[in-house]
Amino acid sequence: EWAWKGGRSPALEQVLEEEARADARKDPSAPAALLATSPLEVRALGRLEILRAGQPLGADAWRYPKPRELLLYLLSHPEGRTRDQIAVVFWPDASATQVKNNFHVMLHHVRKAIGRADLIVFDGDRYRIAWEAAVAFDARVFEESARTGMRALKGARGGADVQAALDTLRATLIAYRGDFLAGEDAGDWHLEMRDRLRRLFGEAVMLLGNGHLERGENREAADAFRRVVAVDELHEEAHRRLMLALTRAGDRSEAIKQYERLSRVLQTDLEAEPERETKALYERLRRAETV
Repeated sequence: EWAWKGGRSPALEQVLEEEARADARKDPSAPAALLATSPLEVRALGRLEILRAGQPLGADAWRYPKPRELLLYLLSHPEGRTRDQIAVVFWPDASATQVKNNFHVMLHHVRKAIGRADLIVFDGDRYRIAWEAAVAFDARVFEESARTGMRALKGARGGADVQAALDTLRATLIAYRGDFLAGEDAGDWHLEMRDRLRRLFGEAVMLLGNGHLERGENREAADAFRRVVAVDELHEEAHRRLMLALTRAGDRSEAIKQYERLSRVLQTDLEAEPERETKALYERLRRAETV
């Protein structure tokens, strides 16, 4: 199932455990279950959830919204940010003295809310998340794992390798519960990351769907293309591939309805018509030709 009913998703759990084992192999002194008791876990894909030692942080943990946003901003920049870079985002018109005071007050509130001062460190001239303390951030895990899964699928040579790559990529994509910081009142800084992750998700699911389609796994392919359309209803290639998968799965009438849905969306949002290739596929479906 693509859906996720709450708690840490099985796919994310698997990815986190695999990364923990990889870290443990690099560092023999590291515990085997490095991320099993994460002091801080942040789920920012879809509805925002922040957990401290496994327990959700409620709204009362934050005196006001900006400290929480600073935490999210630092999580979104793994390499860290200087105080000047942070100031441009949070206090663009403030004096140097005001920035210094505001920043340290806000940083104090962040550290107090998450319960450990050592989870945000000053490294060189930058403030960064102490990733070495097993902080878990679903957006970062998703991005790294999705790119790894896509490379694996593109490099798979067939047979069991392809199946393993498809399974891994599909499991990874379950972690994408929705847009980055969906519904949150965050500054414009988050839009670039939101759009990047959305594009990555679309590319990864299209690759997954095409992989299933090539193997004749038409129902699985249709499920993948539906998820692309759900995120981006103007993604015409996803609509077209969905039409093809549905037809090959024996549901030609639903494929024709999908074309009609696409036509309405294009007309309503763009005052445009489907592309020539999409129209040609539709006509073949109407004539009951094999596709």
